[in-house]
Amino acid sequence: MSVSEELLGGTKEYDVFELVTDALEYVDKYEKSKDKRLLKQARDRLKRTLKIDPRHFKGRYFQAMVYYLDGNTKDAIKQFNELLHEVESKPLANEISYNLAAAHSEARDWQQAINLFNKTINNTRHHPALNLLARAGLVKTHAEAKHSGAAEYVAEIVSEPEIEAHYVEIHRILSLNPFRWLLSLIRGKKRIDKKVREKVEELIADARAKEGLKFPASRRLPLMILIGIILLLLVVGIAALLFVSYGVRLQ
Repeated sequence: MSVSEELLGGTKEYDVFELVTDALEYVDKYEKSKDKRLLKQARDRLKRTLKIDPRHFKGRYFQAMVYYLDGNTKDAIKQFNELLHEVESKPLANEISYNLAAAHSEARDWQQAINLFNKTINNTRHHPALNLLARAGLVKTHAEAKHSGAAEYVAEIVSEPEIEAHYVEIHRILSLNPFRWLLSLIRGKKRIDKKVREKVEELIADARAKEGLKFPASRRLPLMILIGIILLLLVVGIAALLFVSYGVRLQ
């Protein structure tokens, strides 16, 4: 699941803030250990939060996450839908849309999941991390739908070339490419967060494990990497020549 910093803003009630913070810490610990007892602790904190304030947005959001992580997709979908209709912030709406898509995918509701993942992809062109997660979620959902025997059904919703294009784009972004690294460094852009990268790799690994999922690697990648290495060496060479030239002048 995905949680933005926007949800971690202040609250007037200290007790509620503490309860929600504790719940989120238990969720983070669960995602690392997969110990269901931690979800029980998170549920307890959120139950107490919503007893104090039944309409508390952050409490309901995290509760929906816990529903999803605990396999209760029915309540997770219901709660994410309610939150999606209430939220005014577009970035937060995109995040909820992604989580709702993941819940539908877990519930094997392929059409809703694919439609929501596509919607999230289209709305997050300027949010690389969430866009990448949505692409990976779509690839995984498509693979699972095919594996379940719904290949013809999902083909009417999303085509193989579309899925392959998403896979190639994910592979391109995650691959070690000196040229892209150099451009990102020059532009001052951050690379994909380690936690996001690991989640995307996990989703793609799950997708590739499904029967019949074989995507060809992008033919452009080796060429792009080669060009990147050449340009990087060229820049280093020019810098070395300038340094030597400057040293000679000083002498």
